[in-house]
Amino acid sequence: MPAFLNYSIEEREGVKVVNLNGNVSALNRDELGDVVNRLAAKSNVIVNLRGVELITSAGMQAFVELSTEARKNSRRVIVMGMPEGVVNLIDRLDLYEHFIFVDSVEEGLMKLRYFT
Repeated sequence: MPAFLNYSIEEREGVKVVNLNGNVSALNRDELGDVVNRLAAKSNVIVNLRGVELITSAGMQAFVELSTEARKNSRRVIVMGMPEGVVNLIDRLDLYEHFIFVDSVEEGLMKLRYFT
């Protein structure tokens, strides 16, 4: 399994959008955590997974941890483009409370008005 994970960061209406490409796994979860936690310390974050090919269980756990840490700082980490199969798994594992799923940046911005 390739370990690569590339990202770019943009800003929309004061919210950081992290666009990911590659795989989210145990091999790069720390790097992802460092980037998103640094951003979430100052603003809400939307993580765009449309370019992600694979999310392992360690990757999914990283998103739970990112969400939990952001909430401690009165921030949110919103997930955009999570594959349907992963969303179903999150539901079965009863982890749904840790996630806000959106289909677009605009939807994420709208939900942030209500969840923060």
